[in-house]
Amino acid sequence: MGNWNAPQDTVGIVLAGTEATENELAVECGGYAHVSVASQMAPVSFRAVQSLSTLACGPSNADIIDALVVAAHELLRYVRKLKFSKRLMLVTDGSCSAAIDEEQATDLPDSSGSEKQQSKL
Repeated sequence: MGNWNAPQDTVGIVLAGTEATENELAVECGGYAHVSVASQMAPVSFRAVQSLSTLACGPSNADIIDALVVAAHELLRYVRKLKFSKRLMLVTDGSCSAAIDEEQATDLPDSSGSEKQQSKL
């Protein structure tokens, strides 16, 4: 996995299990409850990395798959059609559920603005 020290490297933080629901997909599509975008995509900084060590489990239950979908949406919205190397990292204590139903597997929101995008899961 290489180092994150190139000038173009960016990071965003999405939290699962938060009391509030703060993400675009919850507004646009409904669902994605208790998932919050804590930090928008921005250049990697020591402060952003250090903030990970202060995170604690949230008070609410959230689906980890919902959090991954929100994270992917944020990533794709940021890079759009640019040719960046993209990587999602999941950091978890393993206490969140991970359930995906047929509708979620085939009808994920498209970051380009159309309502549905066929998924290859």
